[in-house]
Amino acid sequence: MSYFTGSFSLFADISMPAPIVVHRGLIYIELIQGGRLNKSELKDIKNYLRPFTRIHLSQRISITSVVLIEQYGASHGLMLADALIASTALVWGLPLVTLNVKDFEFINGLQLVSPETPV
Repeated sequence: MSYFTGSFSLFADISMPAPIVVHRGLIYIELIQGGRLNKSELKDIKNYLRPFTRIHLSQRISITSVVLIEQYGASHGLMLADALIASTALVWGLPLVTLNVKDFEFINGLQLVSPETPV
């Protein structure tokens, strides 16, 4: 959300060796849940996500999400959307680029990338 409020340039300090791939539907939901947005801001978010490669939910991602919720739901408060995002990165073997490292740092095997952690 910080990117869209102008307080942060999301990928400015992160150099990725490969194209960034996102689960656009989940990321969009996470962004719009983050605050009260007007139609123009919603359009900006959609336009920003448009060029990214799309990953859809699969059976493997769903199963991995269930495992993550079982492992970390009660102990760390892992929520469904975050479990789906993390499991997508795990299944595809991709780093997860996030400003919310604390929401994911306890997940074994998940590579996190943020402006504070260089690639």
